[in-house]
Amino acid sequence: MNARLLFVLALALATGACSCSEPPATRPDDGGEGGSGGAGGGGGNLAPLCGELNEVEGRACSPTSCWIFPEPAPMEVRAGGFDSEGRLWIGGLGSAPLRLDEHGWSTPLEGLPSVGAVLGLGFREGEVWAVYGGRLLRFAGESWEEVDRGPFNFSPTALWVTPRAVWLAGHEVRRNDGTGWESLLVAGFGPFDALWGEGEVVFAAGADGAVFRWQDGSWENLPTGVRRTLRSIWGNSSNDVWFGGDGGTLLRWVEDTFHVYDLRSGASIVSIAGSGPDDVLALGYDASVRKPVLFHFDGRLWRPLPLPDGVEPRALWTSPEGVWMAGRGGGMAVWTGECFRVHPGEPRRVLAIEDDRWAVGERGLVLRLGEDGAEVVDAGVKVDLRAVAVFGNQVWIAGDGATLLRGGDQKFEPVYVPGNRNLLALDRSPHGLWIGADDGSIFLADGRSVVQTPSASVWPIVSIASVGDEAWASTQGGEVLRWDGSQWRYERSAYGRPLLFGTGPADLWLLGRGAGSLLEHYDGESWRIVPQNTSTTIHAIASNGNEVWVAHTPNVLHHFDGHGWTPRYLGWRARALAHDGQDLWVLAERHLIRWRSSRVEEVFASPSTLTALFADGGGVWVGTFDGSIGRLEAGGLVFDEPLVDGPIRAFDGAGGKLWAISADGYLLRRDESAWRAEQVPTQAELRALRAYGGGVLIGTSDGLLQHLDGDWYGRWSPVEEIEHLWVDDEGRAVVTGSDGSVHLFHVEEGLPSSTLRESFIVHALHATPDGRIWFGGEPGEDGGHLYRFDGEGVERIDLGVLASVGGAAPWSSGEALVTVGDSLRIVAPDGTTREVGRVPWSLDSISRRRGGRPALAAGSDGGILRLQTTEPAP
Repeated sequence: MNARLLFVLALALATGACSCSEPPATRPDDGGEGGSGGAGGGGGNLAPLCGELNEVEGRACSPTSCWIFPEPAPMEVRAGGFDSEGRLWIGGLGSAPLRLDEHGWSTPLEGLPSVGAVLGLGFREGEVWAVYGGRLLRFAGESWEEVDRGPFNFSPTALWVTPRAVWLAGHEVRRNDGTGWESLLVAGFGPFDALWGEGEVVFAAGADGAVFRWQDGSWENLPTGVRRTLRSIWGNSSNDVWFGGDGGTLLRWVEDTFHVYDLRSGASIVSIAGSGPDDVLALGYDASVRKPVLFHFDGRLWRPLPLPDGVEPRALWTSPEGVWMAGRGGGMAVWTGECFRVHPGEPRRVLAIEDDRWAVGERGLVLRLGEDGAEVVDAGVKVDLRAVAVFGNQVWIAGDGATLLRGGDQKFEPVYVPGNRNLLALDRSPHGLWIGADDGSIFLADGRSVVQTPSASVWPIVSIASVGDEAWASTQGGEVLRWDGSQWRYERSAYGRPLLFGTGPADLWLLGRGAGSLLEHYDGESWRIVPQNTSTTIHAIASNGNEVWVAHTPNVLHHFDGHGWTPRYLGWRARALAHDGQDLWVLAERHLIRWRSSRVEEVFASPSTLTALFADGGGVWVGTFDGSIGRLEAGGLVFDEPLVDGPIRAFDGAGGKLWAISADGYLLRRDESAWRAEQVPTQAELRALRAYGGGVLIGTSDGLLQHLDGDWYGRWSPVEEIEHLWVDDEGRAVVTGSDGSVHLFHVEEGLPSSTLRESFIVHALHATPDGRIWFGGEPGEDGGHLYRFDGEGVERIDLGVLASVGGAAPWSSGEALVTVGDSLRIVAPDGTTREVGRVPWSLDSISRRRGGRPALAAGSDGGILRLQTTEPAP
């Protein structure tokens, strides 16, 4: 009995899936079942092995970085192949596309756009093509260039390159033979998920079992008789083609006929490749167990083929030596037709790096790091490990299920922590080792015992930073806590999920990550946001004559002192701002906030939703959604009984008079003791209010009204549907319309008017005593969101503070190293930024290193990258 038959019998006995007696041969002309089969893919020890895949060993490097774990890179491969020079290319998630030549692995970044996933690769003489982040790219020479892909209203999902044309598939199929893109529509069919061809004959497959063949300049529909989506194609020739799809669908097109094969598996067949008609592999993904499964066709039968350990493939492709496969964590293998040559990968993600010496991650991953790379250390646990710190002469590791380990080299021992809480954060200090848990608990270990300290939070502790004798912690709920020597106290709120790091008590940083990232710096006295000059949405504007405050997304208050801007995190979304000559007042949904000396001084709660604000030397007033009006007294907000049913929309006052309008059409006026309501003679919606000439002007959805000495007058306005209104004592006015326009005109004189801005959705309008007019709102197509008119021209001001920061760490005193997309930057507290290199993928975290610059970082999809920045040493 030969070795191959022994293998088949062993597989049948081990899986219990194949019949012990060999089933009848399955011929192309009768379809057939392909033998009994299970899900396949399990039992990695049964995979036939025949050596290591040594030629793919090594690290993938770019000019400023090298992946050191896993090797060559932590890529989840979605496509691979060989170019016309015999160089291997792979692409997917986790790294920029990789190339292997006689010099080793590299990541060519020249011309490559920012981080994106490779969904397809194509090759022809002297060129490599890629579908990358929805773009179509071509690599020629040593650089990438983006290629126009036509007016697609979707991202392409498949790519095929022939000697004379480039093909893309998505909701339709497009072809470019060098003269431009041609849309190859097939009414009633699509989207398409797979392309394959021989010469200029191309097959496309997709939803509802659709298969089309392009031949001699036209499409031919090839009915399959199946209704499931087809996701993969490979052919031995254009007359012998395999198609795979959802639910284990597998078809063979041969002799102008489709034959259906039953794999007895529900896995979606995502890739097919072979070395000939008698050696074909089909790769499936079984969503029920979240694992790949592999099947082999020997010319007669399809059978499950166990995968080798360390290889979780997502893509197959052919070469003269066999079928290649690659997937998660850098694992690759070649099927020779008889056995696998293997380069095992590591799919477990790295979650934390400490001092460039140790790293931990998913499912018990512990790594000892050095100049030669990374060594996996067995710590004896299988839970996710989330933090690591060097304390004393030992390495401490924290993870799920109250896991706390200490040790080093090859041995770790458990340390008892009460309860079953997940431990998320560690940092060493002069007082001991701080340990943060997912229930808000913070412990202190001194090497002999672990003691729980009083904490002010119930949110998971996500980071701890000990700087000198001080200690800070942050929570998943956006809280910042501070150790006062005896207990943890709530210090402030922060944006998103904050990460703390720093070099000392006067150099502490906070990176808040949510829908974007917010970077802040603490100088020992106050927190200040690092400006980014990106787009944002303006909510409110106020001034005291010399200074201006602007509230904008995400809960930020920007202060202009006449010379420069300083942003600070407010913690509430401001609905309105007002200044009473002494303090700035901020109206949030259910809170009134007093802001003084660049910080929150007092907070007053409201039982009702707040909608309007007014403040001057005579007091602070608020309006509510239920139509009541409140005044700030010594004990807090005091509300009158509602006079109207609709929300209070706006206040204004002058000369000792105070007015308000409601959404249900009332003008309210405050006399010496109470508010009086008067119905406004219009069916239009009241939207804006300004005191003027002893009376008031009201902007409505149907124009401008004036109330003076008990009478009502209509006034001319450049727009009918008014959203915001401002007017000075001389009658110079500004209105914003629902059409997005901003107009300057004179109330008494009417025409002419001038347009300050068109197509801009305004949320806030304000004028300062020097005559300057400020207006802000939703960012326009150019990102503009705040403008200032000085009487002659309109100036744009950019106040955005959010950026796509992935990882951050101290660089030197007063500087932080951050990653924005695939860019490495050094940032100062005032926003001064300098580029120091580019990395082949976005980074999730940077090594926390004491007394030096960090050299390692963790990729957002896993792996460890060694940084080689262009910044010279000091």
